[in-house]
Amino acid sequence: MTLRGLCSLIALACCLAACAEELQAPAAPAKIPEQPPPPKPIALTDAAKAWIRVAMIAPSAARDEFGADANLSERDRANGVLERCASGALKPHAEAATVFKPWTVVADIIPTGVQPNRITNEFVNQMRAVTRVWNGRATGFDFYRILSDDRRLGLSFDRTASSCLRFSRVDGETRELVSDLLFQFTFDPDKPQIIRLMPLRVYFRRFDDLARRGADEAAIKVLVDLQTMSLERTGGRMSRPINDQEVLVGLFRRSDAGEGPIYRLYDATTVPPEITTLPPWDYSAKSENPRHNYSVARVAVTEYSDIAWLRAHLEEVWPRWEYAATDVSRILDSDRLYSYSARDPK
Repeated sequence: MTLRGLCSLIALACCLAACAEELQAPAAPAKIPEQPPPPKPIALTDAAKAWIRVAMIAPSAARDEFGADANLSERDRANGVLERCASGALKPHAEAATVFKPWTVVADIIPTGVQPNRITNEFVNQMRAVTRVWNGRATGFDFYRILSDDRRLGLSFDRTASSCLRFSRVDGETRELVSDLLFQFTFDPDKPQIIRLMPLRVYFRRFDDLARRGADEAAIKVLVDLQTMSLERTGGRMSRPINDQEVLVGLFRRSDAGEGPIYRLYDATTVPPEITTLPPWDYSAKSENPRHNYSVARVAVTEYSDIAWLRAHLEEVWPRWEYAATDVSRILDSDRLYSYSARDPK
């Protein structure tokens, strides 16, 4: 065999070996380990719901207004609450205290400093468990007609006038009164350019209606907003004498209330009032009464049902640099301001 033939045979053998390798079945791919299924997302708990009613009470309508809940009405009478709302009444019965009926409201959570991408269902559920914001509104009432108790001559500058603002929360299922807050508007003819608004009484059916189970401390904060529209010659005029003003902060402890109701009174002579400008009334060329306007009142009640939890999770709810501006940081100081005027009820 020549050298050329030998080389051809070697080349043929190499070619056959390479073809045999190509014809072999490919190796099976490595088995990928099974991944555990992703965790199911936490479902959102239902937000609390209640019937909310806001009423501006004329003095001569106060007795009828406070007759709905017998137990609370009896206690208010014993502590002089009814007299403060009915002071200056000229007749036994007046028009309806306000034209607003209760309606169903869904509670919000308090504003937080958490970045939106960090707000999870779990976080929302926690906040719903420890905070509730109830917003109530009364629209279309005549502020001066109620404040003057529907006098023919309207508000007079020679006598004091007062009326009460009431915020009520009712259980939508049992129709029982859960909480009731009272505030008093006062007009003093010695300072006719201003109106005073002050807390009068706080009531909760039970401590657990404010606090969640197991909590030792709970608190409330109340903001009031008042807008009035009046006629000035040929046009309307809008005023906002009270602009989301804080009118009450209260801290309550289980050791004080026990299993009974929360019932706290405030002394009119020492409680810090919110002082606001006198709202405008309908224009008259001769400055004659009656004086009327169209008013809208909004009351926002924030309930903190577990102060200890909020203190322990401050940096989760608010960044460190925002803490000084948060509600929780001011509750103790504000409560001292109002609790100084709290007096023991009968």
